[in-house]
Amino acid sequence: EHSARLPATERVDALELLSQEGYLHARPDLAIPARQAALVVRRAHGDPLATSASVRWLSRLCWWSGDRAGAEAAGDEAITVLDGVPAGRELAMALSNRSQLAMLAQQDEQATVWAERAIELAERLGDVETLVHATTNLGSVLVRDEPERGRALLEDAAERTMAAGFDEHACRALTNAAWSARDTGDLAYARATTRRGLAYAEAHEQSTFAQYIG
Repeated sequence: EHSARLPATERVDALELLSQEGYLHARPDLAIPARQAALVVRRAHGDPLATSASVRWLSRLCWWSGDRAGAEAAGDEAITVLDGVPAGRELAMALSNRSQLAMLAQQDEQATVWAERAIELAERLGDVETLVHATTNLGSVLVRDEPERGRALLEDAAERTMAAGFDEHACRALTNAAWSARDTGDLAYARATTRRGLAYAEAHEQSTFAQYIG
């Protein structure tokens, strides 16, 4: 409530941190307005890298709150704002975000194309976080038709993210593995992975995923 007293650079950082914490703790009432306010500053300053990263977060928040159209519009902006900028981590994550949106809509062909583009760029950059994010998307698509291959990718993503301390990504990989196992009727694996994912989410204060997977 006192953010107006901060210099613009400090205010935008604080707003983005507030938005991220709101997401982790299942508080869309904090997460979305804070991210939108941060984007006003980011766009005004004309920094395409920071703008892309922040609007990509807005895309995730829009999907989380049920605004599919807003999620896709923000996801597209996260890519287009990088036109003319050398390909880097921001683009890789923006591509992976579009893959995630397509995967969630069961648009498997599009999700695979976006994921493979993100994986190729992430590998070239040595960007482990984006690599496991995109691998989770790809595994979540493949598990529908190739359960063993898809599950192996999701398990690998979960193990790598836990080892690296990427708690949100680990929760997402475990959640997707559990839900896909339910869909394919492998209830023993679904129950075990649900318990594993819930325990991890609770231990690492990932309230959003604890609510979702539980």
